[in-house]
Amino acid sequence: MRNLIQSLSTQLALIISLVLSVLTVLSGVLIERHLARAIEQQELDNLDQQASVLMSTLMTLMMDGNGTLARDWLENLHGASGLVEAEVLGNDGQIAFRDTGTLQKVNAYLGHDRFTRKAESLHFSLNWVTTDSITQALAGEKVYQYSNDKRVLSIVLPILQQNECKTCHGYDTASLRGAFLVSVSTDAANARIADMQHTLWILAIVLVLMLGILLWIVLRTGVLQPIARLRDGILRVAKGDRNVVLAAIRADELGDLARQFNHMQSALAHSEARIRAVMDNVADGIVITDATGKIESLNPAAGRLLEYAPNELLGKNLNSVISSIDEDEYTDIISRYQQTNNLQEAFICEVVGVRKTGDKFPMEIKMSRMSVGEQYHVVAILRDITSQKKETAALQFRAMHDPLTGIPNRTLFFDRLDQAISQASRKSTPFALIILDLDRFKHINDSQGHHVGDEVLRQISHRIQGLLRKSDTVARLGGDEFAIIQPGMDITNATHIASKILQSLDQPVVVEGKPLMVGVSIGIALFPLHGKERAMLMRHADAAMYHAKRTGSGFVLYSPERKDYEV
Repeated sequence: MRNLIQSLSTQLALIISLVLSVLTVLSGVLIERHLARAIEQQELDNLDQQASVLMSTLMTLMMDGNGTLARDWLENLHGASGLVEAEVLGNDGQIAFRDTGTLQKVNAYLGHDRFTRKAESLHFSLNWVTTDSITQALAGEKVYQYSNDKRVLSIVLPILQQNECKTCHGYDTASLRGAFLVSVSTDAANARIADMQHTLWILAIVLVLMLGILLWIVLRTGVLQPIARLRDGILRVAKGDRNVVLAAIRADELGDLARQFNHMQSALAHSEARIRAVMDNVADGIVITDATGKIESLNPAAGRLLEYAPNELLGKNLNSVISSIDEDEYTDIISRYQQTNNLQEAFICEVVGVRKTGDKFPMEIKMSRMSVGEQYHVVAILRDITSQKKETAALQFRAMHDPLTGIPNRTLFFDRLDQAISQASRKSTPFALIILDLDRFKHINDSQGHHVGDEVLRQISHRIQGLLRKSDTVARLGGDEFAIIQPGMDITNATHIASKILQSLDQPVVVEGKPLMVGVSIGIALFPLHGKERAMLMRHADAAMYHAKRTGSGFVLYSPERKDYEV
């Protein structure tokens, strides 16, 4: 019911009905008043004419001086042709021809009893006119008056004194002899007015209905139906239908509106086609979610990335394809992003993506806010960063490892040495730092060639790695110098591993079928016994190594008491 009342067609129908009803009532009232006045005026004219005829007859009778005949004639008029009352009034306002006062004055003026008449009762009263009306008539005015119930119309005409009147009434010098009152029934006129009103309102109602129906048909076909088609088209567009085309054959404003709608629809379709083409051809996956992470749309790249058919992901939560964070975390990520000062700044993080098969892969997700009216959505750009991670790892490996031997280089070694110092200090545990320098490598490299020297270095590094634990670190510091970090090693363990390395490297290295004797000198320093800082440990281990090389003793454990170290 509420929707019906809010409908434009219903509102227009109510407005049209109200306007037509008001106009009809106003017009009917005006026409009714005009016709009623016309009928009333016609009644007045008829009464005036009737009174004039009766006045002429009365004057003829009065000229004969036969008051009794005039009285009888007036009595006979009562009830004839709608006549209610007809009376002659004297100058004193009393009904004439009933007393003998005027008769006596006439006989006295004539000097003999010319007229005789029996006096009648004077109790007769006037029912339809007021004293004021009689007074105005006796003053020479023609007076019309309706009764209180409008059923009787009266006219009071002044009776002018004619020359013939002075024959009998010469004693009276007044210009008026009295007044003539005629009262008629208005029932017939009232009936005509009632019939006219009845007919008028019936015609008005019929006219209103016809005009209302005509206007409704015109408005419905010319205005409401085009507007309804436009509304339906807009609703279909809102639901995603981009094939809506309105008929634009009209040349009025609604036709222009339909053409503008079609133009807008065409422009929107082209715009969406361009956007869809971009989304369909972009390499990165694009996913649009609501504020809770529910997937609303995605491009083909996102489906290929996650190995889902596009429709399979619609309605799912974005967390279903992310392994490293749960739904609460994801909501918290969006919440934190919405609370940032700059909403235009994208929120970027690395997560673990999960494909439909269950395979996991490193994925970068970039989230940004997209407002649509009062609601906002989250645009997530997904990218498989497996290759980037591999390239980054390779770059980091090359930056931290010796390209020839593949073992850590000086940079990575110093980083791990700092970590070993920090960890050993925190746990109060020792570790051994061993520095190695090959004895005859320069001779081999110069005499046999660099390619042979490179192979010697590779084989030496492999031999050393084979003697160490996984927790140990061996690095090439440069040239033919190597270094080893052994966590948890004391003096006994450190000298034992140094002895094993010495024995292994005393064995010849075979390159291109040639056995080559290399040899090695080893220096050992212990944390925290021989130093608690990197520089001090390196200096003491180097000093012990150079002492072993100079003395040919194979390996030397640094001793603070010795004074003959040379670096």
